[in-house]
Amino acid sequence: MEDFYRLYQDLPLPDLVKVARTPSDYLPEAVAAAEKILRERGVTREQITAEEWVIAQKEIADGLRRGRLREYTAWIGELFGGDRMTPKTDRWLTVLLIVYALYYTFNMFVVIRQLAWVLRRGDVSYGGSLLVWDLCFATYITICLYCVLKQVWLGWSLLLVHAVVFTCMKLSLLFRVYAHHNFFLPVYFSQIVMLLLFAGAGVILLRPYVQATFAITDAIRNRTLLAAAFVGLATLFF
Repeated sequence: MEDFYRLYQDLPLPDLVKVARTPSDYLPEAVAAAEKILRERGVTREQITAEEWVIAQKEIADGLRRGRLREYTAWIGELFGGDRMTPKTDRWLTVLLIVYALYYTFNMFVVIRQLAWVLRRGDVSYGGSLLVWDLCFATYITICLYCVLKQVWLGWSLLLVHAVVFTCMKLSLLFRVYAHHNFFLPVYFSQIVMLLLFAGAGVILLRPYVQATFAITDAIRNRTLLAAAFVGLATLFF
């Protein structure tokens, strides 16, 4: 500790606080020396707190300036690449839940708005088939969200069927728009984006670490893929 004590004696206050308050980044002897010097200088707790705030703001600014693109691209690469994710990057489940919760909220808003529109007209026969579809879809995604939150296999199966079916629906829609020359660039582009999102979701759900989280056996996976393929192909013809 004596070596660090002599080395740190002339350090400015911010550097001493940084050493004393981040013990995971420094040797125990260095931390003890910094704390001893702070006591000898008579630095109050309020002064230390103020310096910690300044240091935190500087670190945030430096991080934003450097950017975190490499970290995010590495994590995205691991999503599609590695057979198994490490515990530190097990954040994919949190991201999945957040994204699906936003998707669920948006679609429930659409369903409620369309239900209100039909009831306002007072003629349920007009738009009745659309209303039935909306209610069935709302029930489906509600069950799906519940099962995903519980991390049971049914949630994984419903999600995969959902992703495959909607991928096929977007493909069918794009083909029909192209075949009838009803080409409108913004709509066409938005449908392509949705197609890629659903297809990407299907790829992620088939990763081994995702299947392990939901305890998916080979039998469950095969039956789910068969059901998804059957329903997905049916959407291409109707």
